[in-house]
Amino acid sequence: ERHGRRARGSGGMGATDPSPTRPPGIARGLGAVTSNKMRSVIGAIESAGIPEVDYAKLLALFEGKHSKILVSRHAAAITRVCRVHERGFPLRDLPQLCKLFRFAYDQVAAGKAKEFEEALCSVMSNFAKPFRAHNAADEHRSENDVAEAFGMVSECLSAKDMPLSVRLLAAEALRLFASAHGDRPSVLDTVPTPFDGGETSGRDVPESNPGPGAALAGLGAVVKPPPPRKFARNQELFRRGGCVPLVLSGLATANSVGDDQLQLAVVRVLLEASYSADNARALAEGGLFSGLAPLLRTDFRSPIVFHASELMWNVLESVRDSPGGRLETATGTGSKGFCAAFSQLVATALREGHRKSDKELRNELLITARMLAEDGRARASLRVSGLGDVARHVAVHPELGASSTTGLNRLEDGVVHPLANTTSAQDFEMKRLAWELLAELADDEAGVALARGSFVACLLTFVQPLTGASASVEGAGSRWTGRQLRDLQAQALRLLARLAPLCVDELMAQGAGETAVAVASPDSPADDDQRAAALDLLVTMTHADEAAAERLGAAGAVETALHCLEGADAPRPIARSMSSSLDASMYGAVVTAEPGDTRDEGQTGELVESINPTRVGIHPTTSEDPVKLAAASLLAALCDGWAGNRKILRRADGVAILRSFVDAATATDRAVPIALSAAVVYATWRCLVPDTKNCAHFVADGGLAQLLNLLLACTPTLRPVVVSTLADILENPKTHLFFHEWRSTGGRHALVPAGGQGITLMLNLWRAEEGKMGTTRHDGTLVNPENPLRGSAEFVKPDDGGLVTTYSTLTIERSATEEAAAKAAKRDADHMMSRVFAVCSLLGFDNLRAYCSPADALTLTIVERYVDFREGEMWEETEEMFREEGMRPVAADRQHMEASIAEARESALELRDVQREMLAAEEEKARRLEAEFYEQMRMQKEREEAHRWYRRDMSKLTMKERLTARLAKADIIDGSFRGHSSQFLTVHSRDLDVTGGSEEHHARTLEPMTVRLEPA
Repeated sequence: ERHGRRARGSGGMGATDPSPTRPPGIARGLGAVTSNKMRSVIGAIESAGIPEVDYAKLLALFEGKHSKILVSRHAAAITRVCRVHERGFPLRDLPQLCKLFRFAYDQVAAGKAKEFEEALCSVMSNFAKPFRAHNAADEHRSENDVAEAFGMVSECLSAKDMPLSVRLLAAEALRLFASAHGDRPSVLDTVPTPFDGGETSGRDVPESNPGPGAALAGLGAVVKPPPPRKFARNQELFRRGGCVPLVLSGLATANSVGDDQLQLAVVRVLLEASYSADNARALAEGGLFSGLAPLLRTDFRSPIVFHASELMWNVLESVRDSPGGRLETATGTGSKGFCAAFSQLVATALREGHRKSDKELRNELLITARMLAEDGRARASLRVSGLGDVARHVAVHPELGASSTTGLNRLEDGVVHPLANTTSAQDFEMKRLAWELLAELADDEAGVALARGSFVACLLTFVQPLTGASASVEGAGSRWTGRQLRDLQAQALRLLARLAPLCVDELMAQGAGETAVAVASPDSPADDDQRAAALDLLVTMTHADEAAAERLGAAGAVETALHCLEGADAPRPIARSMSSSLDASMYGAVVTAEPGDTRDEGQTGELVESINPTRVGIHPTTSEDPVKLAAASLLAALCDGWAGNRKILRRADGVAILRSFVDAATATDRAVPIALSAAVVYATWRCLVPDTKNCAHFVADGGLAQLLNLLLACTPTLRPVVVSTLADILENPKTHLFFHEWRSTGGRHALVPAGGQGITLMLNLWRAEEGKMGTTRHDGTLVNPENPLRGSAEFVKPDDGGLVTTYSTLTIERSATEEAAAKAAKRDADHMMSRVFAVCSLLGFDNLRAYCSPADALTLTIVERYVDFREGEMWEETEEMFREEGMRPVAADRQHMEASIAEARESALELRDVQREMLAAEEEKARRLEAEFYEQMRMQKEREEAHRWYRRDMSKLTMKERLTARLAKADIIDGSFRGHSSQFLTVHSRDLDVTGGSEEHHARTLEPMTVRLEPA
């Protein structure tokens, strides 16, 4: 509605003066002409239409000895110049034209305003038209001249004795220039398109008209489109020309004159300037609100009030949303005069406004009042001026104090118009804005009295139906429709949570804690948004009052929080919200209707209210479910506030529930937001670790191993809280064995590869922090023994966090958040080192050195001396601080600092020697192992050589020769086969034992013999 109103308002306030057009033939040819020659011809034709004026001769007429008294001729000459340039002033002529107009200003100041009124009106009329350029470069070259020219135009708004007609035309020229002659973008055009694509959004996008997010495959939202170049340039020149303070001075002049027409014209100029963030901040710092005070005392239906309301909205919004901006920088917002006038205007609009346009203006004033109340000075002044009482009356009536005789919607109370107590969209918005305004006015100790009593009772009255009880006041139960009532109930719970830190005693006295527990319970008809708001209220009350934790625990808050955390997939009523910001799908929830439910065309993520009131399931697809987040935060707050709640949690099987969520966080992809994982780990830390029995159950069921697995797989932002939880668990020596027996199951690219030990995981975290600061070399030794924790940029290693990647950056806001978290992690690297030191010291450095690897032992020596290094660095920083502030400590303190710094340096030098000895020992061990390896290889070679002589009657053969002989023998055996009937065997006599006989006989016996073998 805010964007729609502003878009509609811009159309009414942006009346444009049509700029001159080119000849039809040239206009049609511009898009198709590509040659430089043709473009130069077109430029020559355009520039030829710009008349030339001899300004030197004209200035000589003004300053001539005999002609300077001809005042009428001077004015007529200026009028003729304007008539010659009736289509707009040329950019190249602006320096000479400014001289002419300065002459006219001087003549008006000299008391000749009547003679130059017509001439100056012509000048201002021409300034309301776009400038003309001889070529494309004139626009860039003449920026300073344009800024100076409009600065001179702004001067006439506050110039003495300047005619009213000239001031009105000057204001119109400034307005048209600031709006880029009607080319100002609408607010709707500058709003980024919301993310609506990909499976992660949980919404159905029609294939016929996919959104930008779907075109990007769900990887990001559409970037906010830049403003049109001409509009941004004109706004910048408006600021550079000094127009902002001059127009504010013109507003003061218009207020002193009291002319409504001039006031409206100046306010419209300021309104156009306020659409630029830089100009809006300049207006706030220049005292805009003090100048608007007289205008707010006019009739609230006046166009001046309408434009002033839009102007204040723009300025406050720009100041608040600027980087590092605070409303305290705005001048005059806390002045009594402005706050009194503004409060009176709001009260008049509430009392007399009954038309639709009146109600829209009334709601805009309430929005402006809420933004004003964010400033502490304005908040106090608005309360003094009576706006707090008016807002409280609107907030609680007619629900509280309604009269049965006059009728609920016709109550004559003197504060709100009777026709404003309807259920229309404008009056529904008024109720919500009145609640927000009253909560803002009560947001300090001095104003919390506005919220006590009736306002808190009114909010609880709206919440009562969610507990299953009927509303105690007729208005809260029957006046609003179902959808309106649900939105008001969710807002009431949020406002109660906002007021809890200031008036928790009032909330407890009126039963707000028990009511919130009943709303969050599984039997409540509340939807997810209302249940999350109730849990947030319980968290705030627990933090605000230590006694509230015990009372809420006795009321069943622990069991309710466990059910909300565990029962995310259990049936819950669907959130039916009037605004998209309260839709369940905004939290990544996919709404699944029961059979029989239908949807209207065009509805996404929202069931028709009157179709089926039965309970349906909401299955979160991301870890940003607000119910889970609030439930985990509530468990941590309750158990941290009262130890008895830890016993209640154990009996309700809360240990197993939290352990299951820790296990689920380990399997969660790193691209999923870590909000729920962080909340669950923190709840584990505060609910289980401090209690001996809870911690014993958690560790015995594998909880410590699950935390180590989570530390292995989680993002770097989540590591500090996990290591802190481990450190507190390891304070019990009986848990050390679980740590020593843990082995990694990660892959090759994990923080610790498969089979790695827990101490390796911890020391790898330490090495990651060392890499960010560059404190160690590649071999693990210190880079800077003089200051070990400062390191060197030469040895800084890239971060392995991978926080901002294409896959994990699903929205622009999340990308900025992750980048900020990464930078904070680098700045706070010492925090992770202190946690790793705590874990190692609890486990015992000697125990860890007994079984860790040499590389881990080398890093462990640095961890062991971390306290010495940190103490020395702290004393060096203290000494440097004293030196910068010019302070000289006393002798005893100076000696203590010098001794501590020297001790830290000696420890670092000693560590360097120890590391060198460890490296030398490792090198010696490596050389010895290498020598043993070569000796084993030599002996194996000798044994292989000896084995090659495996038979005495065979020659020395290689393996290849042996294979060849074996194959040849097989061929001989195969060739000797002749069939089954007979076989032949060749026998050499040398294989027979031959003795005796003659030599001839012996010669015959040496010949081969063939023996026939008959088959058996």
